[in-house]
Amino acid sequence: TVKVMLDNLKTGVLEHPLGLPPRFNPRYLDFAAHHGFSPVACQVRKGNEKGRVESGVGYVKKNFLNGLDIPSFSALNPAARQWMDTVANVRIHGETHCKPIERFAQEKLLLRPLPAMPYDCAVLRPTSANGCCRVILDTNRYIVPYLYASQKLTLKTYPDQLLL
Repeated sequence: TVKVMLDNLKTGVLEHPLGLPPRFNPRYLDFAAHHGFSPVACQVRKGNEKGRVESGVGYVKKNFLNGLDIPSFSALNPAARQWMDTVANVRIHGETHCKPIERFAQEKLLLRPLPAMPYDCAVLRPTSANGCCRVILDTNRYIVPYLYASQKLTLKTYPDQLLL
């Protein structure tokens, strides 16, 4: 089983008391199962457990972003792509002693395809429709079909839509 290490982010780890096993978010566990990996939470206050990630962030900050004068946010992606193609991915990596682009070519053969069906990332919220055929989500009111008036419902919310 593939393992993915988490830095105790709340979407993945609900709590992780010092010295005790973590309590994972059930939705995150469902997401992990859908994609075929097992989450592993870093120990609390053990920054050394995620050193590879942190050192990668430091490398980008020191070698790409340091002194960079980008006129707009839209210019950032092309600049990053050029830097990756001409510097980052063609250098000899300090730990692996090979070029990242060559290492990725080897590892790419081991990658599995994503599941045929995407993960349903909707947030489920219990609610009730009032007698005027409306449900309230946050501070917004939405009209529902008259058959749902005064009924208990479950809202399925996405960033761009709301379903019953």
